[in-house]
Amino acid sequence: MSDLRAPAVSCPGYLSGSRAAAAPPTLVFDADKVRSLAWEGGSIASPTIGQSAGQWTYMALFWRAGGLVAVFEELTHQDGRIAFITPNGVLRIVGKSLEPTSEGEAGLAFHGIDRWYRGHPKEDVLPDHRDVMREELLADGADPDLDAVAACYPAARHAFFEGHLRPHTFVGTGISADVVPLYYRDVTMVSRVPVGVIAPGSEAAMEAGDLWEGLLGGWMPLVRTVYPIGADACWEVITFASSTTANEFKQPVWYRAVHLEGGSVVEVKYIDSFLPHPHAGKKLPERFYAELLDTAEYWERELSGGMRVEGWGWLESRSHHAFARERITRRGDHPKYGIADQAYAGAEHDGFQDVLVSSVLGCLEWGYFERARAYLDDYFTHFVRADGTLHYRGPEMGKYGVSLTCLGLYYDYTRDPAVIEKHREKIDAIADMLVGRWRKARERDPADPAYGMIPGYHEADINFLTPNVYELDYDRPYLSNTGEAWRGLRDLAGAYAAMGKANPASEWAVRGETLTKIADEMFLDAQRGVERSWITKDGVRGLPIIAGDQTFYWEHPYRSRPESYDENRVWSELYFGGATTRESVKRIWDMAGERGHTTLGVLNNRKSMVGFLVWEEIAGLLQHDLVPEALLTFYAQAVHAHSRGTWTAIECVDMDRARGAHSPYCLPAQMTVPIAAKWLLLFEDPVTGVLTLGHGLPRDCLADGRTLKVENAPSRWGSLGYELRSQIAAGSISARVTLPQRPGATLRLRLRAPLGCRLVAAKTTGSHPTALAVDGDHVLLPDGAAEVLDITTTWESSGVAF
Repeated sequence: MSDLRAPAVSCPGYLSGSRAAAAPPTLVFDADKVRSLAWEGGSIASPTIGQSAGQWTYMALFWRAGGLVAVFEELTHQDGRIAFITPNGVLRIVGKSLEPTSEGEAGLAFHGIDRWYRGHPKEDVLPDHRDVMREELLADGADPDLDAVAACYPAARHAFFEGHLRPHTFVGTGISADVVPLYYRDVTMVSRVPVGVIAPGSEAAMEAGDLWEGLLGGWMPLVRTVYPIGADACWEVITFASSTTANEFKQPVWYRAVHLEGGSVVEVKYIDSFLPHPHAGKKLPERFYAELLDTAEYWERELSGGMRVEGWGWLESRSHHAFARERITRRGDHPKYGIADQAYAGAEHDGFQDVLVSSVLGCLEWGYFERARAYLDDYFTHFVRADGTLHYRGPEMGKYGVSLTCLGLYYDYTRDPAVIEKHREKIDAIADMLVGRWRKARERDPADPAYGMIPGYHEADINFLTPNVYELDYDRPYLSNTGEAWRGLRDLAGAYAAMGKANPASEWAVRGETLTKIADEMFLDAQRGVERSWITKDGVRGLPIIAGDQTFYWEHPYRSRPESYDENRVWSELYFGGATTRESVKRIWDMAGERGHTTLGVLNNRKSMVGFLVWEEIAGLLQHDLVPEALLTFYAQAVHAHSRGTWTAIECVDMDRARGAHSPYCLPAQMTVPIAAKWLLLFEDPVTGVLTLGHGLPRDCLADGRTLKVENAPSRWGSLGYELRSQIAAGSISARVTLPQRPGATLRLRLRAPLGCRLVAAKTTGSHPTALAVDGDHVLLPDGAAEVLDITTTWESSGVAF
């Protein structure tokens, strides 16, 4: 499944024009061969490898589990498929996606626009310039269009970081610690199988930035890259890491190169891991396809269970892909920030708190509870000392709070106390550290904006990228520290209280009650600290990043002083903390956009779009019902902070694609899509606890005739689901809601119907229909309802019934 619509132009080398999807051929097997095959246009007796059956080509025959498997592939179509067929019929069909990365004619025609940047000069829409495209895309109050967002900038291609070409994507499995980077251009002594060697002529496409890229199997991390080598010729290279032959330290990788000219196959090559010598090897096609089938099944097993989503295009596929890349990046349960080079894959990065919290939140929100438990256990075992300090070079004060949120949420979702019980000493040490710093901050004058605002480093890089770290005081009350600390303490307190519920006098219950009271007070301090810190200078109203500071962050070069160090992180974390008012959330976003410190809504660092904190930003936008803004930010990160066809996330993204000074892939950026996707589908207000189904759905998901289905969605009250069916043209949207198992939730169903439609009534259906209260476009679900609610809603358009 592709991110966007199918390309409007044909990739050179493939057959052009539209085609009808043809079923794979029907086969008759003998004991050890295919006796005959038939398709709509004909039949063949005793077919041989390489023969065509309509648009399908017979590629291989191999034994598997005591039976034969024949492989047919649509080689000459850019959206071709691979079919695995047994005597019992079609076993599996593997699709192939393909998207252009070119900034030239292919890319322009693909998006159906006359020019990138919505008609603006490129220099005017790079970071540090007013976010005018954000303003244009949100100007009419409607939801932003995904295609329009994607058309604002070309696809990310070359990645130059600190003077070196960095990986564009990568392949691997969760089996092996060996991760294989793939580059947009071959890199001497790094590329295992140089594409320029196996695909002569491909170097010109690499240099021109004219590659096409995609995946196999919908969401699976099986990479397809196409290199045009002429007006009607190309090399297609499929690369995948085999699960069949991987071990803890060795990751074999298959490469398959097909030379196409004018829609015909000229040559096919199969390479197992490295260029062959002294001979090519035996049964290469059979092994390639057998291991491809094994690996597809491996990835399905890895991502089985968890939440399911139907009816919102690429959402589930992109989320599954993120979890697959997360599994490749880690070494088992051990965290890794990146996959290549000492800059990001060195062991000194492993303890980065952002890796822990993004992985755990993603797994919790999609129902991969065993992964979440293992990651928490590994981190608190190996990276947290008994006194709460970290075995890591750059601890972040706010992320201490989020780690407590992860622990509390894990207990609330699973009711499993084991992780908290095992690491109680370390967890309490972190909580006591936060509370101690908060109490110290309360020794200030209560009128001081920094009263009750926790000081501490907010960014890991302060410890190792800051020349003046010993000259200036970075242990300051950054606004986000208290914002995330109160929430972490509140969530941990809730788990403690629930664990001690059977005995209100127990240590768990008493500790939970104490932390709850502290968190409530800390919430008020966090909110007051922000509201009191707004200042006006020279007629400009703005917010410093440090409580009570009199300096705007933009008055100093980025990261030159504590007052200008990573404002993008402060705003993102402040949004996630949930203590900031709607007015301040909107004012911060507008302030940043006006000064060029957002790019399509995503907070930047004045040079690059920062892709790995976006889930925190989206949380604040959703909390305050800024849904179009949240969707814009979500779309922008999904299409512009990832490689376009291979969905590989970038930490900090250079929007000047010709320059391509991106920092490398990092795991927290990859986890943004699944985390934010869950909250768009199902959002719990961090302050009120109200749980809203469909809170951030795009309005076009409820266009007439559309259906959206969410199953097994985790929540603090147990898993739930909902199915929406829109007959809005007839004035109706129906819903079936599967309620959570545990009582106590305040539930709302939101129906973001197309603009111009107004919800006027809702009722349950069945033998005893009951009217339900409505509030705007929300249906208020009753307390203590049955397991499943069937609901029908009535709508008006422009004040007149449909």
